[in-house]
Amino acid sequence: MLFVDLPTTTDGIEIPNRFRTYTMGVDTASGSTEDDRDYCAVAVLDVTDPKNIGTAATWYGRWAPTEFADLVLAEAEKWKALVVVEANSYGLNVLDHLVQSQYPFIFTNPNMSVRGKRFTEKMGWWTSAQSRGRLLGKMHEHIARGWFAPTCPRLQKEINSFVYNDNGTPKHAGGKHDDMIFATALAIMGIEQTGFVEAVKELDEPRGFEEIIRYEITTGRRYMGEGAASHTMADHVAGRPPSWTGQ
Repeated sequence: MLFVDLPTTTDGIEIPNRFRTYTMGVDTASGSTEDDRDYCAVAVLDVTDPKNIGTAATWYGRWAPTEFADLVLAEAEKWKALVVVEANSYGLNVLDHLVQSQYPFIFTNPNMSVRGKRFTEKMGWWTSAQSRGRLLGKMHEHIARGWFAPTCPRLQKEINSFVYNDNGTPKHAGGKHDDMIFATALAIMGIEQTGFVEAVKELDEPRGFEEIIRYEITTGRRYMGEGAASHTMADHVAGRPPSWTGQ
């Protein structure tokens, strides 16, 4: 089994960080140990700033679907991430486990009902010939515009062996893999649905002056909630006492 957890810090900020926002892309495989079979892959991205996305952690290995579902749930709860599961095939096992465990942050895919002319929602990401192109295109856009740098070594390796086949379809070269590519692309796709995660995190307000400072450094936003300090960051750096009035 191959395993990597990268990195332990992001720009000097300890992670997981309750003031930051994360998405998790999940690409599920059968768990077969044969060399030519797909891997299970997970990518956790720090999307607090959607124009400056960082890789928080990645996992890559061959787990049975049930074991992998347990891993995904545990890590999702650890990161409090919006989870984007490719729901096709074995991914349904993971998605069902998240739902049965009442995990609150799950990506839903809106669909237009042609007959009823109304929108319906399906949990997870459902890959088709059309949606596959959108998924890869979204990831390409983020890399090309400089919003996301692929720093994970395994992702870099897969990108370098990702080619167009004889049918013009982008796919891994023979004997190579693209599981981390799709896990990362799924995590990027989840950015558009992080609003609920951010709203819940806002309820977990900083406790005390030091946490307020940490919140502001971490998010780049001025804290305006209860107990907010009226002094400036310069005051803090200069050692001047805060005028914070909270507990």
